[in-house]
Amino acid sequence: MHSTGNLYYEAGLKMDENFQLPPDHIAVEMEFMAYLCFNELKAQRDGDKEKEGYAGELEKIVKEKHLAAFASQFAEKLAHCAESDFYKTIAWVIPVLFNDNREVF
Repeated sequence: MHSTGNLYYEAGLKMDENFQLPPDHIAVEMEFMAYLCFNELKAQRDGDKEKEGYAGELEKIVKEKHLAAFASQFAEKLAHCAESDFYKTIAWVIPVLFNDNREVF
């Protein structure tokens, strides 16, 4: 299994030594996913199929191996605690975004 830190390195990123959050913090992983999506879109625009494919592969790894587990646990807790229809709906949507086979990102 790929560690999140290794994925950052593979994507050409380096964590600053002063950075305080752990590499697998949800905010860092979501920012990394945004970075990958941006790079995939840029590669599409540039017609660079190799970079586009590689960014897509890394997105899939991050989504399946890192974000999906967190999202599932979070959604379960949210569904259990939610009192408003809004948060109940969010609890239903989260697993759809992270766990099904459709490409959402």
